[in-house]
This record gives sequence, structure tokens and C-alpha cells, in this order.
Amino acid sequence: MAFDTYREFFDLVNCLCDTAQETIQLSALQKQISKEMVAKSRALINNGRAIERKITKTNSLTSRGLLSLARLKKVQNHIDIHLNERLTLDELAEVACLSPYHFSRSFKRTVGIGPQRYLLRQRLERAKLLMQGTDEGLASIAQETGFTDQSHLTAVFRRETGMTPGRYRKSLATRRTTARGLAA
Repeated sequence: MAFDTYREFFDLVNCLCDTAQETIQLSALQKQISKEMVAKSRALINNGRAIERKITKTNSLTSRGLLSLARLKKVQNHIDIHLNERLTLDELAEVACLSPYHFSRSFKRTVGIGPQRYLLRQRLERAKLLMQGTDEGLASIAQETGFTDQSHLTAVFRRETGMTPGRYRKSLATRRTTARGLAA
């Protein structure tokens, strides 16, 4: 009976040794796999960073310092929607996700004029459309297009077109009358 107990004991010890050996082998395999995973992770991170740099570079500014088409459209839409409000360079730069300095330079390179000048021209174009399409007073047109008052509209209009808004409206009426006379 003692012999059987010893035999069972030695079998159990032998089983434990085999298990320990397998555990050591598994541990070595796990270390190898861990090293490979770390190396692959680093490679993926580096590839991801390279892709991110490439995407950021192409989406924000082109190599010549121009605004991307997506950012330009975003800014133009913002201007169109908020034309009657006070728009600042900081606000427009924020829409483009750029600093005011970089936005201003990139916008000017892309469009050919600075953002404030572009905004002013957009306001003038909308004022012209309102003068053509409505009999609304110049004071309310000035307010609808983001000018501080009628005199501001008149001064800018004269500087940019060479005539006052009133004279512009009269020239439109004269053209309409002439066009009607020719059509009849």
C-alpha cells in the first residue's frame, strides 16, 4: 500500500513537472507573440501618423498655401447665411478651422482678395439684387445686407461702382423702360 502511495505521489510530481514545462513553453510563446504584436502596433501607429499628416496637409492647405475647396465652400456658405450680421476675421477663421493669420493669407491666395474685401463685395452684390428686385428703401436694404446704415452702403457703393445706390436704381429703371419700349 505504501508503494502505491509513493507511486501516485511520483506520478503527481511528474504531472506537475510536465505542466510546469508546458507553462514555461507557453510563457515563452506568449513573450514572442507579445514582441511581435508590439512591433506590428508600432508599424501601424507610424503608418497612421503618416496617413494623418498626408490627409491634414491635403485637406487644410495645399502645398501652395491655398485653402482646400471644402474649407472655401464652408466659409462662403457661412458668409452667405450670415451676410446681414457682423462677421469678424476670427469667426471666419474658426469656420475654416485655421488661425486668423493663416486663414487670411490662404483665403487671399485662393480667392484673389482678402476675406473682408470679399465679404464687402458679397454684401454689395446682394444689395444690387435687392435694388433690382424690390422697391424696398435703401435703409432697409443696407440693414439686410450687413451695412451699418444707409450712408455706409452709399459710401461703399460709390467707392466700388462709381455711382450712388439711388443713381444705380434709376439706371435700372431707365434700362427697364428702354427694354419695354424696344419690345413693343
